[in-house]
Amino acid sequence: MAQHSTLAGFLLVVTGIFIACNIYSLIPLYHVIGDEFSIPAQQVASGSFSFTFCYAVGLLFFGTVAERIGLKRVIVSGLGFAVATSFLVSLSTNSLTLIIFRGLQGFTLASFAPVSFNYCFHIFSQQRRRTFWIACINVGFLCAGIIGQLISSKLMSQAWQFVYISYSIIYLFLGIT
Repeated sequence: MAQHSTLAGFLLVVTGIFIACNIYSLIPLYHVIGDEFSIPAQQVASGSFSFTFCYAVGLLFFGTVAERIGLKRVIVSGLGFAVATSFLVSLSTNSLTLIIFRGLQGFTLASFAPVSFNYCFHIFSQQRRRTFWIACINVGFLCAGIIGQLISSKLMSQAWQFVYISYSIIYLFLGIT
């Protein structure tokens, strides 16, 4: 059982990192997308605002939903919706679709954070292990500020859309795992 819970803790940390990376994923892409859409980079930044605002709303929503339908179900369903919404972001063709799809993505990705902390209380019976894994998830969220921008910077050499297609694939893999 300890091995199973350790694997679950590790997956929660990795998933948390990739979820939070998306908060910052658009920052290195402002100028690239702005040039492609023929709009100022500041207008592309509206996609980050949309994501963050909808993420905040989702944080309030998903904790309550998880209590009703189950923690694991919300995490897995959230990752399933994250696959779809991340792919939708890659299909954006103008600032409006970028803002809408980033908002949807932010809302769906918010299904992870409040639920993952609660999930730790269910799978880790010992206080020390629970505290350790919650701290690791939080550290992952903090590191994501750097990691998310680095991932986007590296992947945008293919095309900016590849960043969100890659996240979609990562979320699919994490959801299946």
